[in-house]
Amino acid sequence: MPIVDKENQNASPIGNTDEEDAAPVLGLRPVKKRKATYLITKEEKARLSKEVQELESHLEKLKERVGLTGDRSLEKVAASNVVLGSVLRQQQLLVAKAQAGLAACLRSPAPSPLYSYIHLGVDQDLRSRTLESIREFKIQNGIDYIEARSRYLDLLQPHTSSEQFVDTQGDFCYAFFDVVQFDGVKSVRDVYDAAMFFFMNEEISISERLGYITVRDDFDRAGDKFSNSRLTSANENGVKTETNCASFAQFVESNDSQSNEPFGILVRDNVDVDDLYPYSPNECVRKDYLGSILLTAVARKKEREELVNAEKRPDSCKGACGIEEEELVVIMRRSAYVKINHPPFPLPPGTQQGLIQGVLAWSDITLSTIRNLLSTNSCPRSTV
Repeated sequence: MPIVDKENQNASPIGNTDEEDAAPVLGLRPVKKRKATYLITKEEKARLSKEVQELESHLEKLKERVGLTGDRSLEKVAASNVVLGSVLRQQQLLVAKAQAGLAACLRSPAPSPLYSYIHLGVDQDLRSRTLESIREFKIQNGIDYIEARSRYLDLLQPHTSSEQFVDTQGDFCYAFFDVVQFDGVKSVRDVYDAAMFFFMNEEISISERLGYITVRDDFDRAGDKFSNSRLTSANENGVKTETNCASFAQFVESNDSQSNEPFGILVRDNVDVDDLYPYSPNECVRKDYLGSILLTAVARKKEREELVNAEKRPDSCKGACGIEEEELVVIMRRSAYVKINHPPFPLPPGTQQGLIQGVLAWSDITLSTIRNLLSTNSCPRSTV
């Protein structure tokens, strides 16, 4: 019976020497023992739990810093809101007081910043020289006032402010300022030409829109540089009004502008004394117009949807991409001051109210006429 070697009974079919047990066989690597999945999950859970604890601890410190800990946290928040609301109301009251002070200043005899005394004589050449001599000042003064008045406004957003009051002399006054945007126009020059065309023919718009028979007498006109004209109107009650005004205008191309951008300016002031064409206070109600219009342009970004060829568009762009473009927007900034001088003869309340409504509608007529001229391309090019 064969003898079984118990020590080698479970030996591998491949025999190993003592030296082979001491060192790995050439070309073979020791097998690394893999960590069990539940151990990995347990360690990850422990790490996340520790991170949550750290975040909660940090949050508590932040709450302590701003005073939101404890049972009285809601009371503290409510008290803070009350204090902030009180401060805000106090600031609003200060603004209201400032507005009241400005309103009181408007009623005072102090003239509008756009005003300057104008006296025209009898001699025609002297009248022209007088208007020419003040043209540069009137234009620069109009620009300065408009720039100051709109300094903190967003010119790409519509804005309107107005005041109606009776001054210390009993004259009804209307002051307003607005910012208007013209989209879809080609240039500042187009809007300038439309505005010039309106002011040179405004008696037509007044007659058509207000129903007042209006006659224009041009006393002096040097192209578009300056003009002196008289407008007389009669309403449905037969009450006559008269306006004697001096107008100045200039368009500056980009190469002549300090800002390297084109702009247009139109300024109007009333004539205080006219020796050749005096006012008729016993027959007409005198209306004084002071105003300035500044036209500039800005480039505004617009969004449009454009289909992109599938082979050229990036992977992140599916179907349509928003592509930024720029469009020209012409900005009109207007300031005006209109006064209906109290006549020496009595006016029925209804008649006086009608004159006031006509003054209030004047700014709307101006804007709507200019927009209509731009949409129909029906105004000729001005000479300046």
